[in-house]
Amino acid sequence: QWMKKGKWVHLAKAAFEKYFIRKMKKGSTENLYEKYILKAMGIEKLK
Repeated sequence: QWMKKGKWVHLAKAAFEKYFIRKMKKGSTENLYEKYILKAMGIEKLK
């Protein structure tokens, strides 16, 4: 069974939901590391 139980699971889920909602409201869909790795490789995003 892959499901976990406990208070930490509830806190982790709530934290992830807050992070995800904030990210979507800001319009930031790329991860920070993706941005810098692609920039280091000379790859730029299209606007």
